[in-house]
Amino acid sequence: MRAIARIHLAKALAGKIGGRGIVIRDVSLTGLRAEHDFPLKVGSEVRVSFEWHDTPIELTASVIRCKFDTFSEGLTIYQSGLRFSENASAGARSLRARIADELSHALDEQRANARGDVPKFLERMVIFARGGQVTANPGDVAYRYESDIALPYYRIARERGYVRYALGGAGWTKKKTHSPEQP
Repeated sequence: MRAIARIHLAKALAGKIGGRGIVIRDVSLTGLRAEHDFPLKVGSEVRVSFEWHDTPIELTASVIRCKFDTFSEGLTIYQSGLRFSENASAGARSLRARIADELSHALDEQRANARGDVPKFLERMVIFARGGQVTANPGDVAYRYESDIALPYYRIARERGYVRYALGGAGWTKKKTHSPEQP
C-alpha cells in the first residue's frame, strides 16, 4: 500500500525530461509515473517540467524504475516511476496547490453524485456531435439530440437519470443516480 495516494489523470499531461517529451499518467505529492520513448537510468536525477491547469511546474526527481514495453504494433515505450527530490521549491508548492485543487473537485463530484446531482464541470463541458460540430450551449443539447446527432452519454444521462437499487441488510434501497450501472 502506498503512503501517498496517486491521482490518476483522466487526461494525461504532456511534459519534458530535459528537452525530451514525456506523457504523465499519474501524479502524487512524492512523484509521478511517465511514459516516454527513451531510456532513463535508474538512480539518476532528472529535471521534470510540465504544465497542469495553466500552472508551470518544474521539479528535480530521482528515477526509481524504468520499464521497457514493446506492443504488438512494434511501438516501443518506457514507463518510469520518478520520485521528487525537492519539496520546498516553487515547483513543489505549485504541485501541492494543483493536487489540492484536484482533490477538492473530486470531493465536490462525490457529494453531487451522492445527492443525484450533475457535477458542475459537466454543465460547462463542450459537446462534440457528429460531423465535428461543437456547442457549449445547453439550449442546443436537446435540439441536437432530437435531430439524431450522437451526444456523449453523460449529457443524455442528465436529461433522463437512473434509479439504482441495492439489497442490504434492511432490504432494498432506491437511489437516484446519473450512472446506468447497477450493483
